[in-house]
Amino acid sequence: MGNYKAFRLKLGLLSISSLLALAQVVAAAFPLMYAQFEDVSKAGVELLGTVPNFGTLIGLLISGYVIKILGSKTTVLLGVLVYLVFGTMSLYLNDYTIILASRVLLGIGSGLFSALAISLLSRFFQGPTLFKMLGYQNATASVSSTFFSFTLSYFVIYSWHGAFAIYLLAVPVLFMFWKWVPRIADTVPDKQYEPDVNTRDNNSLNNKLILMELVVMTLVFFIALVAMSYKMPQLIVERHLGSVQDASNLYGFFTLISIPVSLIYGQVKRFFKNTLIVLIPLLGTIGYALIVVQNSILGLYTATILVGVAYGLMAPELFNKVSEILRQLIVQIGIQR
Repeated sequence: MGNYKAFRLKLGLLSISSLLALAQVVAAAFPLMYAQFEDVSKAGVELLGTVPNFGTLIGLLISGYVIKILGSKTTVLLGVLVYLVFGTMSLYLNDYTIILASRVLLGIGSGLFSALAISLLSRFFQGPTLFKMLGYQNATASVSSTFFSFTLSYFVIYSWHGAFAIYLLAVPVLFMFWKWVPRIADTVPDKQYEPDVNTRDNNSLNNKLILMELVVMTLVFFIALVAMSYKMPQLIVERHLGSVQDASNLYGFFTLISIPVSLIYGQVKRFFKNTLIVLIPLLGTIGYALIVVQNSILGLYTATILVGVAYGLMAPELFNKVSEILRQLIVQIGIQR
């Protein structure tokens, strides 16, 4: 595969990750929407930011059946198309009920391609290249979310409708994935082992234990992350460490820290090998513990660096571990047949 063709393939695969974290970005426009929907409570308006998660869950649940019927590539294209159509409906609609329904459908579209944004990487890449791509994938989602979070104020200069223009990003994504990503066969590529990295475990019991560990670790980490995002402003104000704006800046700093860390995940993985899965939760635990006991804004920034580093490494590491186990299961099923 030529360098240019390989670059386009990587860009096409990573492009769908730029859509994954945009559902909640439009929350910055909610204050402008309160006046538009006077007969709807503030909680009802804010529901528009969270209800796509429900749709995403539905999309994830049905994606397996859709993939069996349409194939992986067509499922991604369908999901992005649904995402585009229903994500941009709020650009020109003023009916709350229809907008609410469109947000659910936006989530369903996102759910159709969310899992494939990760799993397809392991279809095309293995070893060190896969490690790098998983890091790039996490960074792509973070960069997209951060960029639109900081620039959303320019989208709503004339109306809150403008906030939903961010979903037009699906247009170039649709083109790049359709044009640059070949049709995906339901096969497992030959394994390319990285030196000194054990990437296969034939013991099904160990695989189940690893999956349980990953589920628990992910659940605990993200519960703590959500708590940090909601409680950080309260903690800063009550301890007289700063203002609500400082809390917002701190959370933005956390995101910015995780982006470059995700980009170097491949190099970090090669250095720490299989011990990385142990070091990540340890680093996150230390960071969260420091946040709880800090009495200075500088200390909070230091603790946030630790949490940001842990988050930037955790997502690609989890995806890598899961993809390893899934590939083994697919191979085992193929052998049994």
